[in-house]
Formats: sequence, structure tokens, C-alpha cells
Amino acid sequence: IEFTPERYAKLLAIRLGLHELARRLHEIVGGEPNKVVRALDGLKAQPLALAAEWVHIAGAVLLVAALAGHLGIVLRHALVLRDGLLRRMLPKGG
Repeated sequence: IEFTPERYAKLLAIRLGLHELARRLHEIVGGEPNKVVRALDGLKAQPLALAAEWVHIAGAVLLVAALAGHLGIVLRHALVLRDGLLRRMLPKGG
């Protein structure tokens, strides 16, 4: 599978949508955001809320990983390959 900028943007948009859905689901079922330790302490949270919170956390980690990977690729093109990719991506008038 070739990861073009368009495909990457679509995957990132889907990922962000799933992250927001998990966050809202977690709040709807009665969980408190960012309270994993309290939820695991005696399993006081509802099972669905706990699952939604873990999906939310995993999504956040994946988002950070995707952004870090993207930054790494940008730096590679700019500093190692020096192929002018960033210059070609800028608007012509700028």
C-alpha cells in the first residue's frame, strides 16, 4: 500500500473522528475522562466506560505516533534527502 499525502490525510481524519467518538461515548456512559487509575482501582467504573476510556487513550497514543512519524518523514525530506519536497508543497504565490 502506497501512503500518499491524500491517503495519510484521510486516515488521520478517520483516526481523529474515532478518537472523538470514544471520548464522547466514555462521557455518556458515566465515565470521567483521564481517570484510568481510579477506574482500575476496584473496577468502580462501568465496563463500557472503562473500555471507552482505554479506546480514548489508545487513540491518543496513536495520534501522537502518527504525528511523530509525519514529522520524522518531513525532517528526512528536508535534511537528509534535500529533494525540495517542502518547497513544492508550498503555494506558488508564497
